[in-house]
Amino acid sequence: MAIGRQLAAEDPDTHAPTLPLRLNEYSRELSWSDQTEASLTLAEEALAVIWPLFQARPADFHRDGARVLENLLETHQMCGSKPQGTVLERIDTFKAMGFPL
Repeated sequence: MAIGRQLAAEDPDTHAPTLPLRLNEYSRELSWSDQTEASLTLAEEALAVIWPLFQARPADFHRDGARVLENLLETHQMCGSKPQGTVLERIDTFKAMGFPL
């Protein structure tokens, strides 16, 4: 993940779009191995990375955004927690734009 983060920082046009998907997949892998807190941290990072891309080009990034949000919601459920604050705002924005979760 460190290499992916570094590549996205150095060349965001090329690597930033794939970073949230990598973070999301790693988050899912950790959740399957009962490392839910680490999984939640990665899922939140994935949302933070995908969100500006989604806002700039919703038609291009709504599927990836949905994947990230769905994983984040599932991970919260596994942790026995509920999304709050910015995460809820982003979920509401996503839905208000007509994209289902």
